[in-house]
Amino acid sequence: MAALATAPARAALQASTSGRPAVARPALASRQRVVVPRAAKLPAGVSAPPRTPTTPLARFGFVQWAEKINSRAAMLGFFGILLVEALAGKGVFELAGFTVGQGLGFDAPRRRLGAAGGPLPLPPVPPPPVPPPPMARPAACTVGLLLLALAQPAAALPIKGGAAREAVFTPRGNVSARVWTNASAPGFVWPELSDTEFGMPALLRRPNLGIALSGGGMRATTLALGWVRALWQMGVLQRARYLASNSGGSWFNGAFSFTQAPLRQFLGPYVPPQNLTLAVAGALPWGSYAAAISDAQPVLDIVGSTVVDAVSAREDVRAWSDAIGEAFLEPFGVGDHASSVTTLGTRGRVHERVAAEVPVPLLTAGTQERPFPILLGSLILRNDSRVFFPFEFTPLYFGSPPLAADARPVAVGGGMVEPLGFNSAPPGAGVVSPDGSKSVSVASDYVVSLAQAVGVSSSFVAQKTRGGREGREELLSVEELDYWNQYDFRGTEDAHFADGGGHDNTAITPLLRRGVTAIIAGCATSCATSTNATDYAACQWDISGLFGAIPLAMGPIDGVEPAVYNKMLQVFPTSAYAQFYAALRARTAAGGAAVVRQALPVLPNAHLGVAGGFTTTLLWLLNAPTPSWEAALPDETRELLARHRGGKALAAKVDRINPLAASSLKDFPLISTFAMDYTPQLTQLLSQLASWTATQAGADMRAMAAGGGGAPAAGGGGAPAAAGGAAAGAPAQQAGSGAPAAAGGAGPAGAAAAKPAAAAPVAGAPGAALNASRA
Repeated sequence: MAALATAPARAALQASTSGRPAVARPALASRQRVVVPRAAKLPAGVSAPPRTPTTPLARFGFVQWAEKINSRAAMLGFFGILLVEALAGKGVFELAGFTVGQGLGFDAPRRRLGAAGGPLPLPPVPPPPVPPPPMARPAACTVGLLLLALAQPAAALPIKGGAAREAVFTPRGNVSARVWTNASAPGFVWPELSDTEFGMPALLRRPNLGIALSGGGMRATTLALGWVRALWQMGVLQRARYLASNSGGSWFNGAFSFTQAPLRQFLGPYVPPQNLTLAVAGALPWGSYAAAISDAQPVLDIVGSTVVDAVSAREDVRAWSDAIGEAFLEPFGVGDHASSVTTLGTRGRVHERVAAEVPVPLLTAGTQERPFPILLGSLILRNDSRVFFPFEFTPLYFGSPPLAADARPVAVGGGMVEPLGFNSAPPGAGVVSPDGSKSVSVASDYVVSLAQAVGVSSSFVAQKTRGGREGREELLSVEELDYWNQYDFRGTEDAHFADGGGHDNTAITPLLRRGVTAIIAGCATSCATSTNATDYAACQWDISGLFGAIPLAMGPIDGVEPAVYNKMLQVFPTSAYAQFYAALRARTAAGGAAVVRQALPVLPNAHLGVAGGFTTTLLWLLNAPTPSWEAALPDETRELLARHRGGKALAAKVDRINPLAASSLKDFPLISTFAMDYTPQLTQLLSQLASWTATQAGADMRAMAAGGGGAPAAGGGGAPAAAGGAAAGAPAQQAGSGAPAAAGGAGPAGAAAAKPAAAAPVAGAPGAALNASRA
């Protein structure tokens, strides 16, 4: 089971707290239907026909492609109207010149000739109505008309955006929650690595190794599946301490880290390229995450949930989080909004105390030898030049560890609180509790679920609009949660949260905050490597920003100036970016896997809470066209790729019309982040390319996972003494002054390489050995 309580118990509990009838959900295994075909025995004297009759598929009329084109065109038009109105701040009727709220003028009195031949005077015009307050204006715009028109049929849609949308869980009375303060102070020990009741001994016995999964929508979640599948089958994942993620990577991380489904079923098998026939590419195993990706219809779910938000004025889970939970978590039993999270494996059996505190189902991590999950989000302060501040969701705590005491209107960060204590009014008094031994009593608005945490981590629209305009949070699916810091225990009601990509799309910095000295970073890149270092830095600014190398000529990014972003993000020497790009360009130009290994000094960065002063071995797994992998594909699969890339396939033509579609392979593997409709073939091919890419660095990854357990690097806990990260363009000799790391698991080349920032070659490994190693 995916929770501590049984399914009937959870249903009864939900009924007692929400007033709804109890409905026990079937377990995951019970959803499988086994059909055993049996051939009918022919009567005596009757023979089978010599051939099976076939009927050619219709090419015109209401066939499958016509239905897809019609539905996608409707969705595109709908979201186009929403986007125009959100950016303009007016409805399309207002933009067209009509006066909203006074009709179209058809019933206006017309001038008539009187007895004397002159026009009759018009009746006095009443004063214009008082405009509605900002919260009510969307109802007078076209968006409101569309939502009201869709409200009735939405209840009948087979999606959670209709009447079946789940309620959240609100505790009765105050909740006692542990807090951690002084998380930015030198020497702070992370709860999971401490010797307190929250410590997890199994993590300390592992190498100081972390895995990062970047954002990038459906592309990122599909690549994450492939990378993690390979790491698990090679035995590397079981040796990692942390699995950090952002956005699309968090869709995968949330399902992977909390489901109790067998991982072999969840991940599915690795298929070498020579075995990827069209039949294999189109067949996704039942119960696998790949099947969930292909079956996902988040756009339809978002439309339905947005209708409910606008019509019912819901103030809890936004449409985006609801749709993401339905698509990627619910198939694995971890999408319930009325639930919280915890982990097994702590010294003090923390999960038992949490379960006794509030009667809410708990989704549990810490099983099947999985790493400790960290889901990244951003807290938005629109009046601050930095805009985006780090926020973490883990099974033990939620919060913003780095302290920004100068943030306005209130300070941000400084610590964390247990999940049940988040989204609450500030406590009456603060405490000093660096080890989590003290608690506060808070009144929770409602419990934030895993689905909502995953939704926040991937709230791309909220990032691009910097939280949206006041009163339009429902339209833009901006999550509003009550927040208070662990510095002076002041807070703000309805704080805005967004995609973690606002401050780190790669999800590498949570690992550096913890002093991790060996990192495997899966980056779902979408830019061609065949340009030049500057163009690639502008296109993949989430990577170049870690080196302080975002080109200043780019202009503002999500409202943040490039110079500010460079200072916000930089954790590695600027000179190391050129070495990274040169190594990547050389490998991809030779047709090899997009894998780069670097030994990088870590610089201090106060905004991200990175103390610096140590060296980390970073193995980049990137997404790029890979001729050597494609050359090994069967002829029919290569021909399909060529036909789609040439634009000859009908699916490719459809994708050009609708940017939300990914029915073809025309851009493979650099699929647009906006494409949200993956076919089985695209899902299979993209995830298997990612698995194959990871195998090409198999020897390096096994060496990184072979180290013994130990404490984080000496500078890995707490914020740096200097205020702010290194400035963009810092001299290489100054940037490379960090001391080598002392902890184990630093990688095959060692932390103290002669040229610590140089990219090293990557040893290959046969991909066919994957399944054999986990047989």
